[in-house]
Amino acid sequence: MDEVFAIEKEWLDEFVIKYQKEIGLPFYVEYHPKLLNLEMLDKLVGAGLDEVDVGIQSGSDNVRNQIYNRPGTNTEIVNLANEVSRRGIKIRYDLILNSPYDNEKELKDTLDLLFNLPKPLSFNLFSMQFFPNYPLTIQAINDGYIKPEDASKDTLLEKTMKNWAYRPKFFPFTKVQILKNIIWLVVWNHANDKMVKQAVFSDKILSGFLLHYLNFKSILFGKIFGIGRPQIISYSICAIAYIRNGEFKTLFSKIKGRYF
Repeated sequence: MDEVFAIEKEWLDEFVIKYQKEIGLPFYVEYHPKLLNLEMLDKLVGAGLDEVDVGIQSGSDNVRNQIYNRPGTNTEIVNLANEVSRRGIKIRYDLILNSPYDNEKELKDTLDLLFNLPKPLSFNLFSMQFFPNYPLTIQAINDGYIKPEDASKDTLLEKTMKNWAYRPKFFPFTKVQILKNIIWLVVWNHANDKMVKQAVFSDKILSGFLLHYLNFKSILFGKIFGIGRPQIISYSICAIAYIRNGEFKTLFSKIKGRYF
């Protein structure tokens, strides 16, 4: 596991040759979107790349750059996603919700980013975790968003193991919470972009009804599907997709890796 795979040109050139010759199985990689360029992408595709996981963490340029210290823009993320999709490679994104720095504007920026990404979407949707003594944790304490005991070692294991995934919730019944719930719907492909746009960005009377409809839908679907959908459904959908595309080698390798 490497969260930023193969950024050295010489190493990547050697990897491509050896991997094709000695292994030859489909593989996936993780990248910071700022560090994956088209030359590297094409080399990885030639070696058998099957999926790319990129950490966007926030759909707000402001939060990403000023709070998380992760340089890059939404425009760059969309351009990279389109290039990956154009090459027939699956792309999965990491996104963090429940950040105290996400206000209504930041969440609307996130939705705007989601509308512009290639469909269908595939996400790891995380709930913000504060680790002891991390710069972001210290900043959140100083800004009054959390208390020191909220990031203590005593509660860290339970929080990170049980509450790592974002799930829709009804309270607090605020616009910010509703927008988070709607983002959950969108990233799991449970909502129509056109309806979400009208609910969130329109001033028409119908928009208010749509907003609450989507919110209640997220609560209901969250109870039924948990972090997105039951594992058995996810595995079945993936298996059907591999069979339909004739990717039997990939299917067998994933079954072997999962169960043997």
